[in-house]
Amino acid sequence: MLSSNDDSLSLAVARLNSEAPRLLERAVLGLEGSALLPGGGTLFLFNHLLQAASTPDDPDLVFEFLVTSRSVASGELATIGLGRHMVSEAPSSSMIFRPWSESWMLPSNPADDLAMMPFAGLRSHAAAKGWRWNTQEVTDGMLLKVGETIHVSATEPAAAYGYERSQPEQLLANKRPELRRVRLTPEPNGSVSVSGVSPAFSGAPVLALSSVGSNQLRFVVVGMVGSVATGAPSESSSTLPLTGAWTIRRAAAEIHARLTQQQH
Repeated sequence: MLSSNDDSLSLAVARLNSEAPRLLERAVLGLEGSALLPGGGTLFLFNHLLQAASTPDDPDLVFEFLVTSRSVASGELATIGLGRHMVSEAPSSSMIFRPWSESWMLPSNPADDLAMMPFAGLRSHAAAKGWRWNTQEVTDGMLLKVGETIHVSATEPAAAYGYERSQPEQLLANKRPELRRVRLTPEPNGSVSVSGVSPAFSGAPVLALSSVGSNQLRFVVVGMVGSVATGAPSESSSTLPLTGAWTIRRAAAEIHARLTQQQH
């Protein structure tokens, strides 16, 4: 665990503040508000690892998904903001999906609170329209590893990285994701809750620093901010569930296997 002294905390917060935009600023997308989700939502790109490179000069074999919570992936119509820092030569500031919910694939376990969309279709759409994506991704190596634990207390930093509605309303294309300190709290049923962000952060990756040795810390994605309950306020700070890194990894493997079977 991190030391609770002020200097250690300040350094850890500064590390998160610098690493999040450096590694993931072009991995996070915002969803505009709708009748079903007045506060909007957040999505992120994830590279599911299929096969690690055999040599340092070779790339890993990966499959790219867009990931969000089940509540964000629901509804008939949705509009994703095309951040100008994530696209090149795009003629529009947004991309409209109809039907939205049918664009997503869900894991077979209804308790797995996430939805995934293969990103290849969005890349093909951009190429057909004469523009291109310029992205980063959450990688398998960033996710909390199997057996790795993270201890987060009031004196240790964790943060959600997502999009929040602005007042007055500003085009998402002109915004960049924002880092918000959160509190992770174990619940009696074994789950973990995330407090300190608005419902618009549903679907946002949750970041922290994990101890990997004496005085060494690793930047990790511990999971994702989970779904907003139906009828919940759209503006106020909320307590939402955490969808853990292990669930993201497991769901990606299951959905990729399903896609592979459909192709044969």
